[in-house]
Amino acid sequence: MPYINQSQRPVLDAELERLMFPQAWTPGEVNYVLTRIILLWRPPVKSHYVDHQAVLGLLEAIKAEYIEQVLRPYEDKKKAENGDVFA
Repeated sequence: MPYINQSQRPVLDAELERLMFPQAWTPGEVNYVLTRIILLWRPPVKSHYVDHQAVLGLLEAIKAEYIEQVLRPYEDKKKAENGDVFA
């Protein structure tokens, strides 16, 4: 999913760091920023069905990767600590 070439990352990271993501941002503020990025990438006014599908596919891929890389390890740790409810 987010596995782009290593040489591309510093340029993108520098741009993201300029935003100075504060921990205090609300979910609404993060939602706004991500929505604006998507709208700049695929403006709905000029888009076709395939563009809408690209946006949805991107969001689903991000969701799936987040579950695999962040949520699943957290859940596995909690299951080991507290026991499996399905056992």
